[in-house]
Amino acid sequence: MLNYMYRFQYLILLFLAPVSLMAQERLVALHSNHKVMAEAKKMQANHTFKRTQSFSADTLPFLDDFSKPGPYPDTTWWIDKKVYVNYGSPLCPPTLGVATFDGLDSIGFPYFPSNSPYASVPSDILTSRPISWVKNKSTQSYGLGDSIYLSFYFQAGSYFGKDSKGNGQLFYFPGTNDTLLLQFRAAGSITWNTIWYHLGYSAPDTDSTFHMVMIGFHPGAYFSSVAELNTYMADGFQFRFLAYSSGTADADHWNIDEVYLNANRGWSDTTQNDLTFSYEAPPLLANYSQEPWEQFEPADWRTTPMGLFERNNNASALPSSPGNVINATYSNTVFGTLNSGGANNIDPFVDAGYNNYAPQSQPMLNTSAAPTTLTGDTSFTITHILQHGNGIPADDFNNWNDTLRYTQVFDNAYAYDDGSAEYAYYINRQNSGSVPSYLAYQFTLNKPDSIFGLSIYFDYVFVTNTTYTFKITLWSDKGGMPGDTLYQDTVTNPIYSHLGNDEFSTFYFKYPKILPAGPFYVGWEQTAGDSMNIGFDYNSGDHSSKLYYTTTYISPSNAGWQQSSFPGTLMLRPLMGNASKYVGINSIEAPKTDIVLYPNPAQNSVTLGGDISNAAVRIVGADGRVLYEDDNFSGNTVNTSFLPNGFYIVQITPKGKETVFKKLLISK
Repeated sequence: MLNYMYRFQYLILLFLAPVSLMAQERLVALHSNHKVMAEAKKMQANHTFKRTQSFSADTLPFLDDFSKPGPYPDTTWWIDKKVYVNYGSPLCPPTLGVATFDGLDSIGFPYFPSNSPYASVPSDILTSRPISWVKNKSTQSYGLGDSIYLSFYFQAGSYFGKDSKGNGQLFYFPGTNDTLLLQFRAAGSITWNTIWYHLGYSAPDTDSTFHMVMIGFHPGAYFSSVAELNTYMADGFQFRFLAYSSGTADADHWNIDEVYLNANRGWSDTTQNDLTFSYEAPPLLANYSQEPWEQFEPADWRTTPMGLFERNNNASALPSSPGNVINATYSNTVFGTLNSGGANNIDPFVDAGYNNYAPQSQPMLNTSAAPTTLTGDTSFTITHILQHGNGIPADDFNNWNDTLRYTQVFDNAYAYDDGSAEYAYYINRQNSGSVPSYLAYQFTLNKPDSIFGLSIYFDYVFVTNTTYTFKITLWSDKGGMPGDTLYQDTVTNPIYSHLGNDEFSTFYFKYPKILPAGPFYVGWEQTAGDSMNIGFDYNSGDHSSKLYYTTTYISPSNAGWQQSSFPGTLMLRPLMGNASKYVGINSIEAPKTDIVLYPNPAQNSVTLGGDISNAAVRIVGADGRVLYEDDNFSGNTVNTSFLPNGFYIVQITPKGKETVFKKLLISK
């Protein structure tokens, strides 16, 4: 969702300010992609992740602008899962959605985490399905005389925040060692031939635009002869995009949009009769992206316009092409009611930018049919539709990018974020030793309620054996800042799931805590270990006024709290309501277990002793990856023959009881 209140000057300070100005809080590149991790885990559970993709050929036209929901490419057109399809990475994209080459693999981790950031190796790949040159509903085949062209848009870097006009800047910018390539492969061949490439840049932020590339299937700039072209004109031809990067967590990015292969085109076929949204839709709530259903009040609905970014991708209408102006209608459907924004002539984007007709681009949320109370977990979906005024879908180049959907969730959590991180935030603990650091995030209750846990979006980090110890902490409000400590619970070692743990790691309180209506603060006190990276969302507005930190806490009256200087949204969510409904815990503390692990050191198996009935068991490597996971462990023996020599953490959580952590040494 879009950010309407960014303070752009902070983005400039991030690059230009001396380190001392931000010595205690920092932003760093992400080390993983939890959207991809969660989808990979879901597909693995359904036994579809490694299923062989059909290699049957498809005839022309080939058209994908990545407007269908990701995070993986549409299998109608592509055979691999190594790029990230999303709406949030591009800056001013030609259409809704892009494929991002982010240096992370099909399960959301870096390809080569130990590489030098200056390395250059093949990483992300986007490979087409085989192409059939047989004309649709015909026995004839396309030939070089059919004026065949392949076009696409590319952008260097991924976005780093947008202002209220959709403007912003890019980060993760490709450097001199990075390259994006387009390659062709003839049917039956194992060789990929580079047809086009673009090098990275020697200085950051020098080029933030989308560039169009046109590849004509005729001798000239890209092909030396008809004979060379004919090698690609047999059924089974494929093309692919390949990114060379470091393959590390902070690999630089490329975005690809609107890949279009068709006949009867020409060099001038660079614009389309296409109405499209550019960014995803905003939430239906005024202050949160998600809210506990028991806290809902009608006053929580959005009362400001739902800002939408809509564009006409036709060629310029100036000075004498009025036919390139598109008469468009807009409507949205929510709470069972159809709401119309009427019809309006939208000028081409190249002439006038985004549609500025308020009933279409700044519609108000109609809550006349909205519920005034909620009786349980629920959600409401709003569908935005933009189409040609005559309502004939065939008149639009691509209908997929004409529709936006946003689902407003009401369950047990408060959230400011949209569930997708663009960066990672941490409090700098370098050389801190045992000196505590504190982080507190403000939320506001409409009515008294109980808090029973906290979900945190940890950015996966390839950690060492450092032990992280922190205390989940709850504070009261004291004049708009954290006040007295209401609750603390010690946690050791945040656990990162190898394929995502519902994207967030959740920590349940031993005792749910009743809170009065009004502001409260939740976060942690960290007493040991290096800095912990937490997901940071740039698409959900500026919530820096809610985020506080300190490294000089002495008492509530002498805490040294500082407000965050980074505009954006920390990805941390308090869990509210009836705890037993969600996690089966009671207000009475469960007894501790006496669990033993032997032999230790171990070789090919390890035995667990004690009360481990219905336990969840994980083995976590020194780099943070979950190498073994069984949520319904039975028996008492775990096979460790697949583990190489080294130290591991075994996490054991018997049903309804506390989690126990055991260190394990494998020595074969």
